[in-house]
Order: sequence, then C-alpha cells, then structure tokens
Amino acid sequence: MATQIDRDVIERVKLRLLAWLDEAAEQARTSGRALALAAYYVKHRDRLNRARSVFRAASATDQERVMREAQLAYLRRESAFSDAASPSALLREWTNVLVEAAEKVDRDNRDAKLYAAVGAGETAEDREWAEASRRIAGQRWEES
Repeated sequence: MATQIDRDVIERVKLRLLAWLDEAAEQARTSGRALALAAYYVKHRDRLNRARSVFRAASATDQERVMREAQLAYLRRESAFSDAASPSALLREWTNVLVEAAEKVDRDNRDAKLYAAVGAGETAEDREWAEASRRIAGQRWEES
C-alpha cells in the first residue's frame, strides 16, 4: 500500500518529468527554427554573398541609399515584421529587406553606368538621324 510519502515522491517525479518534457519540446522548437534559418541561408547564399560584396564596395552615398531603400521596404511591409512568428522569421525578413535594398542599389548603379556609356558616344545611327533632321529642316525652310 502506497503511503503519503510515496504519493508525494511520485507527484514530484511526475512534475519534474513534465518540466523536462516541456523543456525538451521548447528545445525541439528552437532547434527547428534554427534549422529553418540555416536552410534559408543555404538557399539564399548566392544573393547574400552578392549583397555582402555590394556592402563592402559601397561608398558612403551608396550605403545611405541602401539604408533608405531598406527603410522604404520596411514601411511597405511593416506587418511582416510585427507579425513575425519567431525571432528567426524576423531575422529572415530583415535579411530579405537588406538584400533586396543592396540588389536595387547595385542594379541602379549598373543601369546608370550603362546609360552613361550609351549616351557618351555618337554612333553612326545618331549621325544619320542628325543629318536627316537637318536635311528635312532645310527642305522646309526652302519651301517657306
């Protein structure tokens, strides 16, 4: 027959086991989030490496532009940050914002260089268009 002391011991052991199970479940959830975060970084490592190279090579102006773009992205999807399911989800969202901002600034810089290169030199087609417009203007002047 179980005595009161036996019942107390069993109850304490039961409570301790439940606490350990809760702790183990929390560790499993935390490990799962860490694993999901690691999988995200592996999946997006190329984008992350490109963004890192943009940050390293960025001038102070470009860094400011990246931060401004990141701020605008944050304001566009503010609920994704406030409703993040876990710390790792919040970290992924911030990482996305920074990577997208760095990519946009890098793309804008590349496009600006391409536009400048295109506009810098006069091509044969440009000369033909200029000659044709002068000829048409001369004809109209003679007709009037």
